[in-house]
Amino acid sequence: MFNFKRCFFYISDFIFTVLTFIAVFKVRYSSLFFQSVGIRELGYINILMFCGYACTILLFNTAMKLYELNNLSRGKDSVVNAYLSVIACAFTWTFIFYISKQDFARFVFFSGLLLLPIIQIITHKIIFKIMVHKYRRTKIYYLGTKKNLHLTNELLSRYNDILPSQMIEIDSVKEININPKKENHLIVIDSCINLNKDELALIYEYELNGYKLCNAGDLYEYFDQSLPSELISETQMELFSSYRLQTSYNKFFKRVADIFVSLFLLIILSPLILLVALIIKLTSKGPVFYHQKRIGLYNKEFVMHKFRTMRTDAEKGKAMLTVKGDTRITAIGKIIRPLRIDELPQLINILRGEMSLIGPRPERRELMEKITAEHPLFYKRLLVKPGLTGWAQVKFQYANSIEEMNKKLSYDLYYIKSISLLFDLKILLYTIETVIFKRGAL
Repeated sequence: MFNFKRCFFYISDFIFTVLTFIAVFKVRYSSLFFQSVGIRELGYINILMFCGYACTILLFNTAMKLYELNNLSRGKDSVVNAYLSVIACAFTWTFIFYISKQDFARFVFFSGLLLLPIIQIITHKIIFKIMVHKYRRTKIYYLGTKKNLHLTNELLSRYNDILPSQMIEIDSVKEININPKKENHLIVIDSCINLNKDELALIYEYELNGYKLCNAGDLYEYFDQSLPSELISETQMELFSSYRLQTSYNKFFKRVADIFVSLFLLIILSPLILLVALIIKLTSKGPVFYHQKRIGLYNKEFVMHKFRTMRTDAEKGKAMLTVKGDTRITAIGKIIRPLRIDELPQLINILRGEMSLIGPRPERRELMEKITAEHPLFYKRLLVKPGLTGWAQVKFQYANSIEEMNKKLSYDLYYIKSISLLFDLKILLYTIETVIFKRGAL
């Protein structure tokens, strides 16, 4: 398929960040512009410090989603996020210098941070254009159902300005002619399509001539980091088999991390938790906390805890999804819900092992029964612990319909298929940007 590696952007950002600080240092202490300034040598301590700045920038860039495909290609849309990243870096290192009493070149530090967003966005744009230039003329031959063709076209239309392609619908692989021209050819075959021996031999011949082969699910995984349930056939159930989740990380290390992180957050956030509890008690009649039965790992029911952000008669015994402008939300609820502060009591659920920091959001049984009646793959979410945050939460809006819940399912399925330590760390970083911009909350 397309050979697009984000590691090049991480490497280039690290190198250009270090070089920017070195250049500013040289201008400050070795040029004629600042003759009155004392001389400083560019020693290894300074280089190590600049490397530390670069690592911190990479961390916050990831949190601000600057390495997402859309942000890499559309530099001007990332300016705000890039400056938020350097502001976070400035606060972090200012705090470190204050605590350690370490002397540092203030002019170099702040001038370098001021220049970095523009440098990074320009380099991102240049590197991206170089990397995708050879894919600008891609022909995609599609063999499959009309429904899945529509889904694939919908995906590619979202990225057409980034990687333009020509979709050609075919009824048989025999309709594909080997083209000697220097063009990119991609053959997309539905997972539900069965090929005979002659067709398979022809496909292998195409591959030997440089054609690439994939299914529609591969395109969604590559571009959108999701996996729509509609694209998964009955023969692909092994993609989410429980034995694939029996890793040391998933069974042991993730639980250890959940315990330590939830304890740490409960301790440092205890003043905020007490303050919110007091405000809820003073501004709204009813209990401070809201307790609701949710479905967790292996279909086991547990009681999930939240700060109460709605009136006590909000549902009247019937499960109801929150909608935009919902009048049931209290005044304090309108403030703490977008910031996810109402979810903080779930740290208790995490400590007890009913939830994890990262995973699909737990649903009520009534809603589970409704969506699984239409989309049975929703049951696969129960193979992992529900989470306080997750890939679907940081990638998609709040779901207030069965159709939107199915779209969120595509991100949950991708997470279940790709679960790892690095992926969980990425989701935690993405959660920062999601909370800052109040995405996906009502």
